[in-house]
Amino acid sequence: MVAVNLTNTTMQATPAAKIADLTLSRLVELIRAPVDHSELLWIVIPLAATLVLMELYFGRYKEEELGWNTAVGNSMILIFVAMDLFRHLWEHTIDPNILNILLTHTTKTILILFLALGSLWLLIADFFHFLPKSIAFMLSSSIPIKVIAYVTIVLVYTNIPFDWGTLAASVALFAILFVIFKLIQFFIPISIRER
Repeated sequence: MVAVNLTNTTMQATPAAKIADLTLSRLVELIRAPVDHSELLWIVIPLAATLVLMELYFGRYKEEELGWNTAVGNSMILIFVAMDLFRHLWEHTIDPNILNILLTHTTKTILILFLALGSLWLLIADFFHFLPKSIAFMLSSSIPIKVIAYVTIVLVYTNIPFDWGTLAASVALFAILFVIFKLIQFFIPISIRER
């Protein structure tokens, strides 16, 4: 009887283990979303293609930096994603109008509004150079923009809940992509012009 109680006690997960398990399972859900929901592919493939291409570009031309014009363009991507997400909700609401969309998809609508307003703020900040260059370029670089866009797309197109586990998984996805692309950039031969 004592052995059974000890086994049950040791098998109970600690809060940190539960958070880690939730984060890992949510990360897998985020990564698998385009496989499980093929309608995501139409918007995710262009995001992934531009992410890979831009990261490879900056790996080859290591002396170049982002630039204000690219920062503005990247912030525009989030605005286009927000528009597509509103379209998606519009098409998936019976008798679509703003009130019905808000009532039917409250959390998703609020998430899209935050994305739209945040990207509009970032666009204005980049356009008028309101932020210091280092901060603006960090916020508007390819990986943060694409991860924010991707996670928001997945949350709107699927039923993955927006909670602390999803937030932690999003940060983990960002970190994983950042490390992967930094490693790839390290091994990409630099341009002959820069040697």
